[in-house]
Amino acid sequence: MGIQFITDSMCDVNEEILKRYPFEILPIPITIGEKTYYDGIDITPEMIIDSVEASPDVFPKTSQVQAITYQKHFRKHLENGDDIIYLSLSSGLSGTFQTASLIASELLEDYPGRKIAIIDSKCATSGMMMILHQGLKLSKLGRPFEEITETMDFLAAHMNIYFLVGDIKWLAKGGRISKTSP
Repeated sequence: MGIQFITDSMCDVNEEILKRYPFEILPIPITIGEKTYYDGIDITPEMIIDSVEASPDVFPKTSQVQAITYQKHFRKHLENGDDIIYLSLSSGLSGTFQTASLIASELLEDYPGRKIAIIDSKCATSGMMMILHQGLKLSKLGRPFEEITETMDFLAAHMNIYFLVGDIKWLAKGGRISKTSP
C-alpha cells in the first residue's frame, strides 16, 4: 500500500524525475488531419512541429484523456491497495480535471477504503512538473496523503506561469482563444 502518482503528458517531466520517482503519465491524444496519435507514445513534439511546417493548414488538435483510460489506470492501482494522486492539466485549458474527478468519485464507491485526489494544476508543462515534483518528494519523505495533496493544491493556487506565443493565430487555430481575438 502506498501512493501512486499519475499525471498526463502535458506535464513536462525531465529524465531525472522519471528515473528518481515512480509515477505514471497518461498520454494526451493529438489528432493531425484524420489520424490520432498518443503524446509520448507514437508522436513527439518534433514530429508535431514537422507536421505544422509541412502542412500549415492542418493544425494538430489535442483532446483529453479518455474516461476508459482513467478507469483502467485508477482501478489497477486501487486493486493493488494504493491511494492515487492525479495531477491534471489546467481545468481552464481542458476537461481532464472534470473527467478524472467524475471517474474518481465513481470508483471510490467500489473502493471505500481508498483515497483518490484529483489536483487541478491550473497550469501546464513546466508548472505541472514543479507541482508533481514537490508531491513526489513529500511522498518519498513519508508525508501523509493529506499533507501532500494540500501542498500540491497550494502550489497550484499560487503559481504563476508565463509564456510567449510566436503568433497568436496558433492559439485561435487551436481553439484556445476566440478567432476574433487576433
